[in-house]
Amino acid sequence: MCSRSTVRMTSLLIEGDMTRLVQVLVNLIRNGFDEIAEQDDPQLWVEAEGVDGGVDVRIRDTGPGIPPEVLPHLFEPFFRGPERANRTGLGLGLFIVSEIAKSHGGIVDGSSTDDGDTRFSLTLPRVAREPDGLPC
Repeated sequence: MCSRSTVRMTSLLIEGDMTRLVQVLVNLIRNGFDEIAEQDDPQLWVEAEGVDGGVDVRIRDTGPGIPPEVLPHLFEPFFRGPERANRTGLGLGLFIVSEIAKSHGGIVDGSSTDDGDTRFSLTLPRVAREPDGLPC
């Protein structure tokens, strides 16, 4: 079974373990949906653009936001933010996201504004050439 893929996002190419990269995106998007579930006007955006030899994928939501004292700990193992009725899990999701990003030569970062806009940014190295095919 082939576990490496090239993913095309408009004309932006990244290369890596497809299963793990999908895991990263699903985790970040699911977290966003969880945070907006009880909002009056829930909104979530996924955007991608080329940046300095890389591809930046941003997931942004209009949830309640992340308290400033929580931001430095987001990617620590077993760290969970403030208790909420819909919050489940062990506090490993963002840690795993961060480790997968690092294993692909990338980084992930989270930020939140005072009005609750939360943004996670995943930056991965960009493939400089068109692939000849999709070899494993």
